[in-house]
Amino acid sequence: MKRLCLYLILLSNLTLADTTNEILKNLPKKVVEMIQEHPEIEQLQLDCFGYPVINIDACKKVAKVNHPGSMYAKHNLGFTYANGLNGAMQSYSEAFYWYLRASNQGLANSSYNLGRFYEYGTGVTVSHVMAKSLYIKTINQEDTGAKAAKEAFQRLGILTLLAMNQKVEQGSLDEEVRFKFSKMLEPWQI
Repeated sequence: MKRLCLYLILLSNLTLADTTNEILKNLPKKVVEMIQEHPEIEQLQLDCFGYPVINIDACKKVAKVNHPGSMYAKHNLGFTYANGLNGAMQSYSEAFYWYLRASNQGLANSSYNLGRFYEYGTGVTVSHVMAKSLYIKTINQEDTGAKAAKEAFQRLGILTLLAMNQKVEQGSLDEEVRFKFSKMLEPWQI
């Protein structure tokens, strides 16, 4: 009986190790590097990336670690507060704070989300200038994937067309220039 219990414990530990290794394979490279450098936070990282529910306290603890991999925990906190998920009250100011910290560490998704905040005035004063600069930052960041770059580029097109509309109304831009530009956009952007 003791051998059977020992065998079951060993088997469950191997299964858990396989599951953990599978999860680690799907984490961003910088997070894996962070876990390798700070093995004591491995479980906190896994809890912070828990799906479908993340552990906010684990993310806050990971966010305190001075490592590039902590930007993902900061982004998770921004997303959680922006949407009022995982037991957190919705707070755009908290979301902005965490997205800004992750963006400053180089996370493109956080820069994009900040751009959306400025474009729509979510928790901040509308500023298309700030939104444009954040979309450009998104496109230029190291971890930007093709989808994120495309979305940021599309948002830039919309904001550029808005600025052109204002200039046409002011008489400082020929309407033909705006028309030619709008032909480059997708129909939903116009």
